[in-house]
Amino acid sequence: MKTIKHFSIVMIVGLLSFGFISCDPQPNLSSQKTITLYVDTDNVNQSNLKATCNFGQPSGVSNEEYVTEVNFDDKITWVGVSTSNTKVKVKIKKIEYVSDDEILTKRKNRNSWFSRVVKGKVKSADDDIKQGDTEKYLIEFKVKGIKERFIIDPKLRIL
Repeated sequence: MKTIKHFSIVMIVGLLSFGFISCDPQPNLSSQKTITLYVDTDNVNQSNLKATCNFGQPSGVSNEEYVTEVNFDDKITWVGVSTSNTKVKVKIKKIEYVSDDEILTKRKNRNSWFSRVVKGKVKSADDDIKQGDTEKYLIEFKVKGIKERFIIDPKLRIL
């Protein structure tokens, strides 16, 4: 009898706890988003960035006009991928604000010493940004085996 009462109490407390947790008035709606830069590493150079780099966008949409739609509080990871040689690494070095609305929490987001990606976070709705705001930013990246750094400048927009 004691065991049944003890089990019943534990079950009731557990159900009540679950009810309080699931009724959070402001759930965390942030999500993880990955922006992938595809680079033809066998052919890329400063004069042909438009032809050798893209985000997988439809033809006719330039890298400069490419827009990634994000939500408030999203966590973004920028990743570089080689389309011509899987052994050649593309290292995203820096994400930096250029113009328009400041959507990211930092004006400059850099990778760590050993990382090939850069992480950033979209501001909250409380931070003077609103739906439809757009940020022009630059992506600075490096291709293993090539000394120079490359820069392209797409956009982010708040949904």
